[in-house]
Amino acid sequence: MGWWDIRKGNPARAKEALARADAIYRKAGLLVDICRLEWVWGMLAAAEGDYQGGKRCANESLAISQDTGMMLWKADGLCLRGRLKLLQLEKEGGVSLLGVDGVNPSGFHNKRLKPELLTLLEGAADDEQEALRIADATGYIWAKLEALELLTRCHQAKIELSPQDREAHQDAARSYAHEEAAIRGKLTLTPREIVAIREQARKEFEKETASRD
Repeated sequence: MGWWDIRKGNPARAKEALARADAIYRKAGLLVDICRLEWVWGMLAAAEGDYQGGKRCANESLAISQDTGMMLWKADGLCLRGRLKLLQLEKEGGVSLLGVDGVNPSGFHNKRLKPELLTLLEGAADDEQEALRIADATGYIWAKLEALELLTRCHQAKIELSPQDREAHQDAARSYAHEEAAIRGKLTLTPREIVAIREQARKEFEKETASRD
């Protein structure tokens, strides 16, 4: 439904797939599918730099997930909306917040951000905090990882913006980063574990094909 095309850097193809799905799901009134569809539309908007449009999509997805009780998708929607707010802050504030390959936020030292940009930062932190709460309550590991990553970025930015609370934000950023790293470390398979999984998959395949014969 366009998600993979976005990840592969092919927004045009993603847009075509989303448009086809959109026409079908909305005509049929499939709320569950529309919820996920809006989330992917929001991802596409983020990829194209349309952060306001992306937030509208995220809000629509969140409204449906709230009404239907789909808490995992609500966590995804919150993570997306928080990320979009940070991307908008980067664009409008002339700062680097999300960075690449672990680079810390930059451009915040002695920076006087407009109140509306500070609101974006606080709003992003609130979204990610709520996503983290849901992820902890449901065991949704992928939303938890994204929320931890973005909360780390938020507090790293606040270190420069709120020098009076520098130590508190340093501690928070360090805590979130360490928790994320610990979880990701557990998700990494050793070569022996990979071999064991492949062997198990081979046995299951042979068992399945034998039963067909």
